[in-house]
Amino acid sequence: MKKTRCMLTAAALAVSLAAGAIPAAAAEMSEPETRAAAIKYEAGELEKEIRELEDDQTLLSGWIADFEAGLANEDRNALAVTTPYSSEPDETLVAYEAQLDEAREAYDAAAAQYSEAKDDLASAKGADANADSAREELAVLLTGMDEEPVTAGEKTAANMARMETIKEEIAALKSTPLTEAYDEEVVIEEAYDEQVLVSEAYDEEVKVQEAHTEEVEGDWTWTLPENAKYADAIYKYGCICNTCNEIFYDDENKTGQQKWSRHSDEMYVAWAKAGYPEGDGWQHGGYHVAPRIVGYTVYYDDIYETVHHGPVYKTVHHDAVYGTAHHDAVYDTETIEALQSEYARLEAENETIERDTELIKEAEKALAAAQARLDELDAQLKEKDETFRVLYDTCEALELEHMKENARKAIAAFRVSMEENSQALAEKRQELLEKQEELARLEAEIRAQIRFNDVTDPEKWYYDAVYWAAKNNITSGMGEGTFQPNARLTRAQTVTFLYKMAGNPDVSGLDDAGFTDVEDGKWYVNAVKWAVANGITTGYGKGTFKPDVACSRAMIVTFLMRYARLTGVYSAPAGHAEFKDVDEDDWFCGAVSWAVVNGITSGYGEGTFQPNVTCTRAMMVQFLKNFSDMANAA
Repeated sequence: MKKTRCMLTAAALAVSLAAGAIPAAAAEMSEPETRAAAIKYEAGELEKEIRELEDDQTLLSGWIADFEAGLANEDRNALAVTTPYSSEPDETLVAYEAQLDEAREAYDAAAAQYSEAKDDLASAKGADANADSAREELAVLLTGMDEEPVTAGEKTAANMARMETIKEEIAALKSTPLTEAYDEEVVIEEAYDEQVLVSEAYDEEVKVQEAHTEEVEGDWTWTLPENAKYADAIYKYGCICNTCNEIFYDDENKTGQQKWSRHSDEMYVAWAKAGYPEGDGWQHGGYHVAPRIVGYTVYYDDIYETVHHGPVYKTVHHDAVYGTAHHDAVYDTETIEALQSEYARLEAENETIERDTELIKEAEKALAAAQARLDELDAQLKEKDETFRVLYDTCEALELEHMKENARKAIAAFRVSMEENSQALAEKRQELLEKQEELARLEAEIRAQIRFNDVTDPEKWYYDAVYWAAKNNITSGMGEGTFQPNARLTRAQTVTFLYKMAGNPDVSGLDDAGFTDVEDGKWYVNAVKWAVANGITTGYGKGTFKPDVACSRAMIVTFLMRYARLTGVYSAPAGHAEFKDVDEDDWFCGAVSWAVVNGITSGYGEGTFQPNVTCTRAMMVQFLKNFSDMANAA
């Protein structure tokens, strides 16, 4: 828990300067300044180590308090965290824990058997519950309406005796009929008439028209009748005038008529069927012969119709039929059936009594056996549980004692660490005190040595402000022993002045400012990064910062007002400054008013502020000193 101290030597400081850990503007320092910077670094590291040691002491003190409380209260949760500081395992505890594991296994096995026995008992109770219906049924059988309860044996014997009596009564009734047997003439079948089928129904085909022929008039457009089979055309032949086409048939008695024979008819028919080729055929003068359709010979077949004939019935009479009916003897069947029913009931009762008695006996036997087994296992389980608990309590006690011993050892170790830390703290605090004394001596020496060859007149309005800034490490001048109070103040110098006034805070965790005109390694890089991160500036527009551009007085009071907000000393002005060259609508009016109200500036003379006048280095350190005075007064 002891920390190794880190010292920054002059050589290491030179390396840090080269790496850019300290702004390049501070690199040209005197020997006392270099030594003071190294001592400041060493003092800072010592303060870190002291804080870490103090944190360790607080942590160790808390642990000791927790462990002591755990010891006093025997709090296992509080003592359990001592495990990392445990000594070798306690052999007695290890042995007892092995016995405890065996006892746990034995108990688990007995518990499993006990659980099975409980299940068996539950099953037996279920079977016994099922026997309850048999008990109820048996109770009904063994207790009559107005009778005292009897035993199953008594009830069975009584039923058997009654059954013997019933058999005798039935035998007596069957031997003595109520009426004797006899024969009787009876009608076996009554007389009746019957409809008898004489002939079956049938269909008959009857001719309604004979086959014949008919001759009808007609030409080639005539249509065959629907009931006709077919027809032959009837032709007539005549002479046709070649000139007028007039025809003369052979049945017309006209001059020049030619009588034709059958042979000539056939010839001309053949000639007509040939299509009457022009120039062919018989010619006689101005006539030629041609056939013409004048009618048809129609042929008809025989026509039949189906005639249905229904069935034919006749009535046949049947006489009554008689026979002899034998009547058996009549017995008292009602009484016999009642006795038989009673016998069957008594027989069923005896069977039920026997079945229920056996069922109840078996259920009670199984229940008693299951209960006995469960009682036996319960006793074994309690015995194993007692053994387990004794071992468990022993292990708990040994474990607690082991934890307490560990806690005592841890407390002792923590106390040794705290003692070592206390010694280290005393040494480091003494070393820090020595560093602080040496630093105070060096700073006094540095302040006594600071002299600028261009700031020598104490009467100059900026004299005190320049040396105040130098003594507070806000400026180290412009080199070659000069401060250049009247030189214009650039934007890079402005944010550097404010950055140094803030104590050169660490910027390693801040993002890069992202300006295209701020290159790595420049003496003002850290100041620009800090100013952007803390809202002092947002740049000059278009991704630039313009480090070498001069700052006007309006810009400077605006930077200072933002710095006041950052440090928590800003308060809004009640009104606005009364300068002839500062209008209420000007962007810098609020900053000017704030600066005037807080004594940062009183103007430029003759009622003006000169917001656009370039600010000099002298003006800047005066503004900063006035700001410091205002902040300290608040």
